[in-house]
Amino acid sequence: MKITDDMLFEHAAEARNIWLSTLPPQDEIPVISYSKSFERKMRKLIKEQRRTPRTNQILRYMKQTAAAVLVIAVFTFGGLMTVDAYRAKVVEFVVQVFDKFTQFTFYSNHPEADIDDSALPEISFGYIPEGMIEIENSITSTGSHFIRYENGSNGFFQLTQSIVADGQYGAIIDTEDSDYEVGTINGSEAFFNTKNGQSTIIWINGDIVFNLFGTPDLNELKLIAEKIKIFSD
Repeated sequence: MKITDDMLFEHAAEARNIWLSTLPPQDEIPVISYSKSFERKMRKLIKEQRRTPRTNQILRYMKQTAAAVLVIAVFTFGGLMTVDAYRAKVVEFVVQVFDKFTQFTFYSNHPEADIDDSALPEISFGYIPEGMIEIENSITSTGSHFIRYENGSNGFFQLTQSIVADGQYGAIIDTEDSDYEVGTINGSEAFFNTKNGQSTIIWINGDIVFNLFGTPDLNELKLIAEKIKIFSD
């Protein structure tokens, strides 16, 4: 027997009813919990679908060029420095922006230097948010200096100092759906990022990379960074 389009059309409704009758009742369908990452992607997809094709094209172009813009901005700030400060600058960095994170790669202008020949300078905090007390102050297995303060109410900030004396040092920051900008801390290039109530500041002083992270709002975290006193030998 030859199946025709008319026969399919005639029995389509009956086939639909048979298929629907095999489905479980609505109250027996299990509730599925999706990961936060999946939900963020869905919200992002919905936003993109609500935009015009022209807007989506512009946003894609901006994302593709974001890394270049940040790198240009970083080196522009370097160009605004005085000649003496520029000569003293021994570390450059490159920023690469991806969908979910931003990668920083720091390069020493003196890669032949041995890390054992460099020493992390002593520092002190000129400003500490009220209620914060020091709970850790140590040297990590990689030779970085780690300091952490907490206030007992889930508030904290932590500073990591790392020497870029062996040619290269890297850091990765979660920048998916975050607020970020490029600026300066006490005349040095700096990157600022805020997401989910926590902020990060990364900047360079000589051959030292500073990474400050915590729950204080970005303005207060900037104040902590700007008030850090560095004691040179």
